[in-house]
Amino acid sequence: MQKRLDELTVSLETQIQLNSSKIVDEYQRKLDFKEQELASFKVEAEEKLCSFESKNIAISKALEMAQSELFRLKTEANATETGRSSELELLMDDLEKSNAKLASAEAELAKLREDHADIPKLPIVDISRLQCRIEELEFELSSCSQQKSSLLDQLESLKSLKSSNEKNLENCIQELQTTICQIKASLEVANIKLENQSDYEEIKRELSLLRSIEFPENVQPNESDNFIQDETSDRAPLEVLLLKKNKSLENQLAEANTSREKLQIELTQVQSNEVEANQRIKEQTELIKLLESDLYRLQTNLDESLKLNDSRNRLEGHHLAEVIGDQKPSQYNQSLLNIVQNQRDRFRTRAEELEQVSQ
Repeated sequence: MQKRLDELTVSLETQIQLNSSKIVDEYQRKLDFKEQELASFKVEAEEKLCSFESKNIAISKALEMAQSELFRLKTEANATETGRSSELELLMDDLEKSNAKLASAEAELAKLREDHADIPKLPIVDISRLQCRIEELEFELSSCSQQKSSLLDQLESLKSLKSSNEKNLENCIQELQTTICQIKASLEVANIKLENQSDYEEIKRELSLLRSIEFPENVQPNESDNFIQDETSDRAPLEVLLLKKNKSLENQLAEANTSREKLQIELTQVQSNEVEANQRIKEQTELIKLLESDLYRLQTNLDESLKLNDSRNRLEGHHLAEVIGDQKPSQYNQSLLNIVQNQRDRFRTRAEELEQVSQ
């Protein structure tokens, strides 16, 4: 029984160790969960940082392109306006010259008509020459009129084209200014987010330190004697390592639970056997007490019978006592010996059964 109690004590200590290991596993699970959150936060921060950097570069390039495009459009607009103004001035000069030619042609025609009216009789040759000159002047007049009308049409078209170009240029400038404002706002937002995530390097260092503590086989020392992850080597990421470790811990926990259940079953069996053994010991103790009381009563009766006999019957009583003493004690001693032997056999059998169960 002492051996079995020692075994029970050892099993209880083992169970206590299992419970403590379970608590340690629970804290380890919480630590793994925090590491997973930190790893996901690291990945998200890296993605956001890369996206912010790419957006910042793209926004800077777009801003430079927009500024260069705005400068180019302003230059083109100034050049176009200068060209249109010079072209308009040339057209106005041509129009003035045409008007002057037309006025001179009209004056010459009127003068010729007056001369023709003043000289009614001229030679036929002079008349034909004058008529030809008049026709030439009329043709020049009509051509000047056509040229004037075409110049006026060109002037109107140039004015309308200039106004449309000015409107388009103003719209383009407004769009570019709006785009520049939006790009500046996006750049400010990106800078604010980048400032808010300025502790990225510290988080990365802490995560590398945690990984070096948890998975020392997946890190290597750098030049500053700090343990960081080897990003260039073909090693499993932190998420995969955490999943593998969680799986192994779950398997160990399942094995520990199975062992604990087996120990609980054995403990229940041992407790039931102990209760049965205590019950038997109690029954045997009561039986021994009963036998002792019977022996004491018989001895008392024998002493009383010896004291009450008188001198006449002393010899007879002595012989009777001897007969009773020879028969009764031998019978009681024999029955007590049988009881003790039976009890010894029961204890021996029970001890063998307990040894077999413990094995």
